[in-house]
Amino acid sequence: TGGEISNNLFGGGKGGKTSSNNGTFVRNNINITVGSVDNNYTPIINDSVFGGSEFGSVNGLTQTNTVSSDKTTVTINKGIINNVFGGGQGDSNFIPYVMGDIKVEINDGIINNVYGANDENGIPNGKIEVFINGGEIQNTYGGGNKTSAKTTNVYLQGGNSSYIFGGSNLTGTVQETNVICTSGKSNEVYGGNNEGGTTTTSNVFVTGGTIENVYGGGFQAATTATNVNLTGGTITKGFGGGYGQNAAGTANIA
Repeated sequence: TGGEISNNLFGGGKGGKTSSNNGTFVRNNINITVGSVDNNYTPIINDSVFGGSEFGSVNGLTQTNTVSSDKTTVTINKGIINNVFGGGQGDSNFIPYVMGDIKVEINDGIINNVYGANDENGIPNGKIEVFINGGEIQNTYGGGNKTSAKTTNVYLQGGNSSYIFGGSNLTGTVQETNVICTSGKSNEVYGGNNEGGTTTTSNVFVTGGTIENVYGGGFQAATTATNVNLTGGTITKGFGGGYGQNAAGTANIA
């Protein structure tokens, strides 16, 4: 519930699968909880929290693209943290398989980046949900850092995330993004990716909260089709397209 971790915290194992090594597997559910509302201790994690493995696999005993019934859940109740990932890390040689659905829930804390998916490699098999209920976050991504994702869901329900992206950060293709804002604060909300990659379809719904700018597309990344629905909240400006890249196909705003 307190203390300091100088490097990373993983829900899964370290080793990846090779021709001579089976790698590490965590068969069932992954549940990581950082911080407790029942005490005054504030944990510090100088690098990253991963729901998945460094190079191994979670939510199953064999590497498969089938969605597992087991899930990966990361809950942050408090803490000073650099990065939070719902998925695994990976590198150019290893894919950290996350075979079930992913849920990331931020209730409080000071965090630089929150990602629903993986860091360096791999696509989670299931759906991704990121809930922002409280805390101070610089960037929130439904997708990964340099990776792709299938369907992402980001819920702004409280707290403050300066920038919210339905998609990924630097690279990766995200098939469908959903950003739902009902409360809380944000400077800019994007349905698509940040600096690179592509989002196929983005959906942004705002019914509450205080947001300066809402974009259906990405920051410097293309989005094929965008849908923006603004029915509540306090919004300065709303755009059907992106900031530096327009929607490549259609943009719908209501």
